[in-house]
This record gives sequence, structure tokens and C-alpha cells, in this order.
Amino acid sequence: MASAASNNNKNDLPSSISVKLDRNNYPLWKSLVLPVVKGCKLDGYMLGTKQCPEEFITSSDSGKKNNPAFVEWQADDQRLLGWMLNSMNTEIATQLLHCETSKQLWDEAQSLAGAHTRSQIVYLKSEFHSIRKGEMKMEDYLIKMKNLADKLKLAGNPISTSDLIIQTLNGLDSEYNPVVVKLSDQTTLSWVDLQAQLLTFESRIEQLNNLTNLTLNATTNVANRSDHRGKRFNSNNNWRGSNFRGWRGGRGRVKSSKNPCQVCGLSNHIAIDCFHRFDKNYSRSNHSTDHNKQGSHNAFLSSKNSVEDYDWYFDRGAS
Repeated sequence: MASAASNNNKNDLPSSISVKLDRNNYPLWKSLVLPVVKGCKLDGYMLGTKQCPEEFITSSDSGKKNNPAFVEWQADDQRLLGWMLNSMNTEIATQLLHCETSKQLWDEAQSLAGAHTRSQIVYLKSEFHSIRKGEMKMEDYLIKMKNLADKLKLAGNPISTSDLIIQTLNGLDSEYNPVVVKLSDQTTLSWVDLQAQLLTFESRIEQLNNLTNLTLNATTNVANRSDHRGKRFNSNNNWRGSNFRGWRGGRGRVKSSKNPCQVCGLSNHIAIDCFHRFDKNYSRSNHSTDHNKQGSHNAFLSSKNSVEDYDWYFDRGAS
């Protein structure tokens, strides 16, 4: 009794599995279902290695009667059949409801998934040879490459491990060139070793990028502080300069002109500012003497004030 109970417990299937079979995940579903069924020692039913016994047995004394071995086999097989249907999504399970044994269900699930994959074989091969890592994380990129290889294998176009490795390396960006060159020379590289090497290299790149960002941020902060101090210094100098220039120009400003006035001939103003321009009695030739006096007087003023305003010396000088 104890032995029978222990044997039944070993054959108990879990209530469910985390992944439901759909049209796109058969390789994953298979990898989850098969170990569970083997662990419960029911894989012989599903794979067909444990043949179904005769339903009836015949004896010489009582004739035909039910075969106890068939009854036990059928009970285990139907329990497994129901569990497998429960591990599929509604769309797939509906198409496989006609299956009567776990082996029939297993075979037709594989055929259904394979037929769907074969219809996409051209697309899968094109994607496999054109896929690039780009912005994907390395882990996601490796999973995608392996899934494509598994789908192609299921469709009858298996990809060798060496081709998978080569295409995976071809899809990497230029920043991975050092590790690509290194791994390309390894003739005995396995898929597991490739994943470990690429994931390690990605971690190294991320560390260097973080260090670079910290350095740039520190440099930017120093530059901003220096720029702030420079602006404050220039602001103070501008205030002092404006006050200094205001003090120098406090004696008054006179419009300067390089050309002499066309009315009176003096060079310290232009015709529009000349106070003789509306004087009808003014004659430039009659006032040449006054002009010379005016020039001497202006020269004296220019000499007197040249220490205080150097620019004014040229504006007010005698012609």
C-alpha cells in the first residue's frame, strides 16, 4: 500500500506551467513541458515508447475480459492529455481537441507549430541575417538571435552553432570591435561562452561610460563656476569704467569733425552747427583775422585741457 501511494505521488503533475503554448513559443513550451513529464515518469505515454496494451484479454476458462494493464495505461495517458491541453492557450487547444491520446496531442502540436513557422521561413531567414543589436540590451539581443535559430530549426532549416555565433557577432556595433576580433579567432567557441564574453564586455562598456559621464559633469561644473566669476569681475570693471569715463567727460563734449566748417572754416564743428550760418552780414574773408584769433584761443584751450582729456585735444585743436 505504501509503495503504491509513493508511486502515485511521483506521477502527480503540477497544476499548471507558467507558459501557455501559442503560435510563436513552441520551443519554449516544449522545453518546459518535457522535463516536467519526464520527472513524473509519464514521458513514455507522450513520446510513444510505452505502448498501449490490449483492451481485452482472452482466457481459456472465462473468455474475453478487461485488461487491467490497459485500464491503468489509459488512466495515466488521459490524465497527461488533460494536463497538456491545459498548458495551451484557447486558440491552440481548440484546434487540437480531437486528439485522443497524449502522443497524438504532442505530435500534432509540434506539426501545428512547425507549419506556422514554415510559412514564415523566408521572413525568419531574412530577419536572422539582418538583425542588429542597436539599442537593445545584450541579453535581449542574444535571446532574440537564439529564438530565431530555434524557429528556423523547427521549420526544417536548422542553423549551425558556428553560423549563429558569426551572425551574432556581425550584428554588433563598432564599439564591440575589440571583442569581435578576439572571439572570431576562437574556433572552438560555444554559444554559452559567447554569451558570457559579450555580457561581460557590455558591463565593461557601461562602467567606462559612467566614468566618462562623471568626468564630464565635473568639468562642466568647474567651467560654470569659472564663467560665473568671470561675469562678476567684468560687471565690476564695467561699472568702474563707465564712472571713469563719465568723470573724464564731465567738462563737456563737443562734436568733432575731421573736415572744417564750410561756413567759417573752423574744424571744431560742422556747418549745420555753425552760429554764423544764419548771419547774412557774415563774410568768411572779412573775418580771417577773427578766425586766426579764434584759432589761437582754441589752441590755448586745447593745450590747457590736454592733460585731462587727450581725445579732446584733437577735437578742439587749431587748424
